[in-house]
Amino acid sequence: AGIEKRSLLAVTKLDEPSPSRVAEISSAVGLPAVGVSVLDDEQLDAFRDRLWELTGLIRVFLRGEPFALAPGSTVLDAAHAVHHELGEVCTGAIVTGPSVKFNGQRVGREHVLVDGDDVDLLS
Repeated sequence: AGIEKRSLLAVTKLDEPSPSRVAEISSAVGLPAVGVSVLDDEQLDAFRDRLWELTGLIRVFLRGEPFALAPGSTVLDAAHAVHHELGEVCTGAIVTGPSVKFNGQRVGREHVLVDGDDVDLLS
């Protein structure tokens, strides 16, 4: 149908990992690959990170709870994600994270959030 979906190949059961073997498999199937062993926490974390990247979404934290939003989402979008009524009364937010110049910065409703921002909505 001509539909392309982002893909990732998980090379499992790598109790004795060989990065060259993962690269070889990736090349053979033509997909990005990541080696995974349930016995290796670092590999599991890398796999989790790659899966998250595959979604194309960003994570922002509202009162410590993660919310998945589309890239380019604003404070107003985050407020609507919590509740539509909060979106109506939201005046801005206090943001800590990579989208602001300093932690605890007060921003307006149209401020664009990025992955990893911690947002305290204001109304």
